[in-house]
Amino acid sequence: MAVKIVVASDNHYAKESIRYIIEHEKADYYFHCGDSDMKEEDLKGWYAVSGNHDEYTSSFPEEIIVEVEKHRFLIVHGHRQLAFIRHYQGVIDYAKEKKCDVVCFGHLHQYIDETADGIRVLNPGSLRYPRDSANRTYMVLTVDENEIIAEKRVFKGGFF
Repeated sequence: MAVKIVVASDNHYAKESIRYIIEHEKADYYFHCGDSDMKEEDLKGWYAVSGNHDEYTSSFPEEIIVEVEKHRFLIVHGHRQLAFIRHYQGVIDYAKEKKCDVVCFGHLHQYIDETADGIRVLNPGSLRYPRDSANRTYMVLTVDENEIIAEKRVFKGGFF
């Protein structure tokens, strides 16, 4: 049976976007790739990591590894792995080092779904400040042991 995962990132204080996702996307797992600028209680039920904007305001870990349907997901923000637009080999190398076959990361504010060096590379974009379009985005994954299907979702709600 397939498992549903919602992946979000970079909402930068926009709590309404998180509330919207919880209300509209019923999932088995919720991953947040950092820069929420929120407290732990605001992301209760989420696997959430610290981004470069969260480091002094939260106690989220820098990385989380979650095993789902025989896949090892690495969740990081990406700034520590020196992720830049079109240059994010660092997160790929780090996923390989951690023996993960999937990496979910934020920081770039750009939607990415590709496979590189045998690693599925997923970035949900930004729920507040997109850099690749006018759309604020997040990602919904359908996962089974054989495949991962990613769907881009556009958030059309309010900011806060």
